[in-house]
Amino acid sequence: MTRIAFTVLFLFTCNLMAQNIDEMYRIIERKLQVDKTYLDIYTYNFTPDSSMSSSLPAITLSDNRGVFRFNTSGNINYSLVFKNPDLENDTIILLYILEIGAGATADSSNIFGSNVAGGVDSNMVVKFKDFQELYFAKDPSYTQVLKFLQRELLTTEASSLVKVDRKEKEKISRGISSDGNLDFIAYQVTNSLHKYPKPVTQKSSTGRGRGAQTQTSSSPFQIDGSLSSLTFFHPVMDYGFGFVSVEFNTNTPVVNISPWKGQTITGGVRALFSVSGSIADPLNDMLIDAKLMGRMRLDMSSFLDKLPFVMGDPIALNVGSGVILDVKTTGTFNIPFVNAYFAFGPEKLDNPFYTVPGNKAYFTFTQWESTMSFFWNNSEKRAIRYKMDLGVGGFDVIEADYSGATIGRKKMKDVIQPVLGLSINFVPNDIEFLGTEFRLFDSHLTSKIWLKLLEFGGEHNFRVEMTNVSAAMFREPEAWESKSSQTFIQLRYRYGF
Repeated sequence: MTRIAFTVLFLFTCNLMAQNIDEMYRIIERKLQVDKTYLDIYTYNFTPDSSMSSSLPAITLSDNRGVFRFNTSGNINYSLVFKNPDLENDTIILLYILEIGAGATADSSNIFGSNVAGGVDSNMVVKFKDFQELYFAKDPSYTQVLKFLQRELLTTEASSLVKVDRKEKEKISRGISSDGNLDFIAYQVTNSLHKYPKPVTQKSSTGRGRGAQTQTSSSPFQIDGSLSSLTFFHPVMDYGFGFVSVEFNTNTPVVNISPWKGQTITGGVRALFSVSGSIADPLNDMLIDAKLMGRMRLDMSSFLDKLPFVMGDPIALNVGSGVILDVKTTGTFNIPFVNAYFAFGPEKLDNPFYTVPGNKAYFTFTQWESTMSFFWNNSEKRAIRYKMDLGVGGFDVIEADYSGATIGRKKMKDVIQPVLGLSINFVPNDIEFLGTEFRLFDSHLTSKIWLKLLEFGGEHNFRVEMTNVSAAMFREPEAWESKSSQTFIQLRYRYGF
C-alpha cells in the first residue's frame, strides 16, 4: 500500500512540475510577443527557395505537435527572431519563427491564435518552447538553424524589434550626452566668439542610433562684433589642420569685473587645431582651442561713467598689463573637457586708474583658472543643452601706498576659490534662440542672458545680451570691490556663423 501511495505521489509531483514548466514557457512567450522594449532582440526576415532547402532542417515541435518544415517555394516569408549575445550568453539564442503570408489558420495549440506578431497573415510556427527543448536535447536541427542564421547575418543586417512609445522614448532619453565632441562643438558654435565647424545631427539609417556630420558656413569669412569684443576670420587663415582668427576685447576674466571696468584692451590670435593634423573629423579628433593674447592698460576714467551701457558703482581694482594664455581641449584619456586660463604681467604700481581714500590703490597682476566642462541635453532632439563647469580659480591683490617718498607695497590677498558654472542654451529645431550662463566665484554670482532678435539672409544674426555681476554675497565687500552689482548691456552682431 505504501509503494502504491508513493508511486501516485511521484506521478502527481511530476505532472505538477510539468504544468509549472509549461506555464513558465507560456509567460515567456507572452512577454516576448507583447513587450517590444528589449533592445537586444532582432528578427531576420527571409524568403526561402529551393537553394536553401539543404540549409533549413525539419524542426520537431514540442507537445506532440508534429514536425515543421520550411516552405521553399519562394512565396512564403519567414521571420526568425533571436536574442543577441550578452554577458550571460556568448552566442545567439533562437526564440521563435513566424510564417508570414501563408494565409492559414494558426496551430490550435498556439495560445495567441494567429496574427499575434506580424499582421493578418502571420502565424507562429515554431515557439520559444520548441527551440528551448531542442537546445537542451542537443538536437542537430537547432544547431543547423543557428548556423544558417549566423551565415546569413554576415551579409544581411537584422532588424530590431524594439518599439518604444514616443513619450517613453523622450523620457528615457532625457539627460543624455552625445558621443565624441558633438556637444562641445555645438556649444561653441552657439556661444563662442570664433569660428567652429557647425555640427548637423542625422538619424541613423538603421534606426538604432544617430550620428552627426559637420558643415561650414557658406560665407567666406566670419565676424563677431559687440560693444565689448570683436573677432574676425578669413579663409586665408584656414590652414587645413585648423583655423586662426583675430580677437580684441575689453573683458577681464576670473576677477569679478564687468566689461570695460577693468580699463584694459586685450588683443591677440586664437587657433583651433586638431592633434591628428587635420580638422576633417572634428567630432572625433582631439581638438585644442588656444588663445595667445596681450593685455594693455588704457585710462578710460574720463568717459567710463558716461557710457550708458556700463552700469553700477565703480570698482577699485587696477588690472595690470600682461600676457594671456587661454586653452580649451576636448575630452581625451576618458577625462572631461578641460579649460585653462592664465594671465600674468610685470608688477608696475605707478599710475593707478582707480584709487581709494588714504592715497592708496589696489592692483592685480596674475589671474588663473582651471575647470572641467560637462555637457548633456534634455533629450535626443537636443532642444535644451547644458554645460557645467567645475574647477578652481584665483588672483592676487597688491596694495600700493603713495603717501611716502617711495611707493609702499603690501600683499593683501591671494584669492583661491572654487568655480562653479552652469550654461543653458535653448536651441529648438537647431535654431539658436536663447542662452543663459551662471558663474559663482569668490562670493560673486555672474549672470548672463542673451536673446536672438533677428536673422536675415541666413548669415546676419543680431542678439541682445545682458551681463550682471552681483555684489559680494554672504560677506562684506573688500576695499577693491564694487559695493553694488555691475550691469552691462550690449547688442551683438554675428556674420557667417
